[in-house]
Amino acid sequence: MTPIATSLGTSVLKSRPPTPHEPSSSSSTPDLTTTSTPDEKQPPLPQQQPPKETALSSPSSTQTPTTTAAVEKEEEPPFSTFPPLQKNLISLSASLAALFSTLSSFIYYPALTRISLDLNVSLALVQLTITSYLVVAGVAPAFMGDMADRGGRRPVYVLMFVLMVGANLGIAVVNGWTGLLVLRMVQSAGSSGS
Repeated sequence: MTPIATSLGTSVLKSRPPTPHEPSSSSSTPDLTTTSTPDEKQPPLPQQQPPKETALSSPSSTQTPTTTAAVEKEEEPPFSTFPPLQKNLISLSASLAALFSTLSSFIYYPALTRISLDLNVSLALVQLTITSYLVVAGVAPAFMGDMADRGGRRPVYVLMFVLMVGANLGIAVVNGWTGLLVLRMVQSAGSSGS
């Protein structure tokens, strides 16, 4: 019997003898319906060993060189090829890039009325650009993630950043509603990479 079955207190793996009304077969099958009864003697559970002392607890003379080396390794700072200033600049630029999608979505709302007047379209059509932006923002990360898995994060991130900047420049000079609709979707796809 395995220690797992013993520790669970069941006799699942025991084979039961055939009963008088059952024909005996050459192969014994385990009886999965019986459990051990209190009068059956179970082997004792294995004893748990006390936890080993680490260097963080009180020092003792039983400390081995391997535990000392492990503690020294824990105290070393994580390795990086970048100096601290460059690591901070990378973190700052990545944090600012994460704002692109949210910022380009919400900054558009106060200008809806002015955009509808400038393009001579109804407010409902301009609001459709918001819907298309949100739909593409929901779907595009699935494709961008797959592209990043296949080709690496950096090329995909650069491609999405270029798409977003190009879409922003196009939106600034667009004169028609269809161009605005398409460019808002491209902007959403580009900003979803961040």
